[in-house]
Amino acid sequence: MHEVFVFTGTLDCFTRKQAQHLVIALGGRVQQSVTKETTYLVAGKHPVTLFDSGESLKRKQALEKHVKIISEETFLRLCIEQLAKYQKTKQKGKTSYDK
Repeated sequence: MHEVFVFTGTLDCFTRKQAQHLVIALGGRVQQSVTKETTYLVAGKHPVTLFDSGESLKRKQALEKHVKIISEETFLRLCIEQLAKYQKTKQKGKTSYDK
């Protein structure tokens, strides 16, 4: 995974720190703000308040920069796909001694 992720909002399955560590473990990078290098903005839940417009600054920046905005569920699917690729690569590299 050579993707660059930015997180916004609250995630259901992870703390933001855990999600960031997962990205790094899978070979990706994490940024704190959206830049031209950002591949995905993972949009968690945002609390809605009386004075809140409902759209985060990171989300607005992602839209301006044409960065793909994905849900936490889609993020998890990408991680699972990456793990599956790693498993296949690892299985192909096994010798008869490793079995």
